[in-house]
Amino acid sequence: MKKILSLSFLLFFLLTAAAFSFAAEEKPAWEGTESGDYVIYRDLSWKEPAWAGFLYYNDNEIGSFLYTSNGKIFAKVLFSGEILDGDFVITGQNNISGINTDPAYTYAVNYLMGMLPKLYSWKSQNLIESLVIKTGSKTVNEEQFGGESEVKFQSYIPLFHVKEILDSGKKKAFELVEMGKTMDEKTFFEFTPNEETKQLETKFVLNPKAKKEQRTVDGIKLSLDSQWKQIADNAFLMGNEAFLNVNTIDLKKTPDIKGREADFLIKYFSSSGKASKVLAKNTEVTGSKQKFKIINKVYDLETKSTKHDIKLVIKKENSKYTVVSLTVDKASYQKYKEYFDGLF
Repeated sequence: MKKILSLSFLLFFLLTAAAFSFAAEEKPAWEGTESGDYVIYRDLSWKEPAWAGFLYYNDNEIGSFLYTSNGKIFAKVLFSGEILDGDFVITGQNNISGINTDPAYTYAVNYLMGMLPKLYSWKSQNLIESLVIKTGSKTVNEEQFGGESEVKFQSYIPLFHVKEILDSGKKKAFELVEMGKTMDEKTFFEFTPNEETKQLETKFVLNPKAKKEQRTVDGIKLSLDSQWKQIADNAFLMGNEAFLNVNTIDLKKTPDIKGREADFLIKYFSSSGKASKVLAKNTEVTGSKQKFKIINKVYDLETKSTKHDIKLVIKKENSKYTVVSLTVDKASYQKYKEYFDGLF
């Protein structure tokens, strides 16, 4: 497992009470979470837009931020702690955003100091096996969300498994908006919200008379037509509108995921990267562990456009999975949904 520590964080290690070895320690308390995994939530209980992020270094070190007031308040805090009786107890902190005497900044730091242990303590509960992933919910009494609130969990989400929280009025108060993995903590701590964009109508026109062509890749039958251009043995392109490919992957040599292969794949295919952001609140998973779909909306940072992304995952023998991936311009998909859904 690689380290993602900067010089500032190494100094932080020296100042905190406990030393920790990345390689030797197992992580049953943070199952499914690896060094560099992060989650970002939108906290809708604030009067103004607010986002809270948490970055996992190891069992005892968590990075965090709170972004609000259009970036005027951007608290960045590194926490050290230990797990005692199912709770994450904070033993040290380093405010890496610097000294700030603004009461709003102090409130933001205190918010992070309170939310981190709460999210961890809420996570510590048994999830129920469903068709693909484990799910669950828990009622908590949380003042931040108006009192009695419902925390909803999905097992593929790293750190806390928290998907969303409903407030005392059953309205969404806290929701996952992004998750991912980074080996560069700077990327995490330079968070900016995605720009709001209006969905443009597509100019793409589907040709219903195109010649039908059935292709088979890795045993998967694809109902294509002459509008698709084959650009590799396993990949097809429809102009600038859509891309389809088929790959078979082997998870046999992937450590520590036995019994969690579906979670691993959903987490992997629903994680943001440098070029695009997966809008995690829209992630849908349907099917069974033998054959399931992961449906995401993906925001392209360069074009500032949204894509509709579908992954059909089919389990084979010996930890092998065949993945059919279709990415389509969102407006084009909505206009021709029946056509694109019928490709495989």
